[in-house]
Amino acid sequence: MEFVCHVKDEYDYRFICEWRDELFEHIKACYFHLMNANLPIFGVPGKLKEHCTSKKDAKAGAERLPPDSYYLRNEDVYEPLVDQKQAIDSSSGSFDDELPVMGANHRATFAKRGDMDVSLADFQIKKVIGRGSFGKVFLV
Repeated sequence: MEFVCHVKDEYDYRFICEWRDELFEHIKACYFHLMNANLPIFGVPGKLKEHCTSKKDAKAGAERLPPDSYYLRNEDVYEPLVDQKQAIDSSSGSFDDELPVMGANHRATFAKRGDMDVSLADFQIKKVIGRGSFGKVFLV
């Protein structure tokens, strides 16, 4: 039930959770959504304390991580996307609904100067990062 979250350049956070597996699934999905990479998960036998970065370690600029031999490759459940075209081609159709068609008539709702013609076609869309009742937020 115990696990550690390592945050780069900070000390590690230790937790105990009855819903550890369910929590991991959500954390892995969020990490992949933000980073387009699998969250590295390590299975550490014995005491976690030996592989944790303490506040003292973080202050000194030192990180303590488990060795690569403890890396659990079977926890890599997502296939990273190389680019937008691959994301569209490899999806099951859900991506087509999310990304706008380039070349379609899109109007900017805000431009710093009023004399600028800015459209969505001026940007390279990476992915949808948010959706609301009035629109979508894109990572460009």
